[in-house]
Amino acid sequence: MPLTHFDKTANPEAVSEVLRRDGAVVVTDLAEPTLIDTIVDELRPKLDTSGLISQSDFNGSRTLRSGGILSTAPSAAPLIDHDTVVGVADATLLPFCATY
Repeated sequence: MPLTHFDKTANPEAVSEVLRRDGAVVVTDLAEPTLIDTIVDELRPKLDTSGLISQSDFNGSRTLRSGGILSTAPSAAPLIDHDTVVGVADATLLPFCATY
């Protein structure tokens, strides 16, 4: 099944609906390529040294994981605080928790 694509200005509720239905969605142009490069550069050392520490049957053997993203990659703040990202996170998570 092909993934549904939305522009970065899409209604977060519409994005959330497709995410719930299909399990994945693409939001294009949400971040400038230079921002992505900066975030990757900030995260790469930590992922290379400790990204597989949480390796397990559940997490998989090739998925790199890291907590404290903003302390490791402060450049990610505008992406994490993007209206579309926050709207999708709210629609997806808040029905099941008081805060996240």
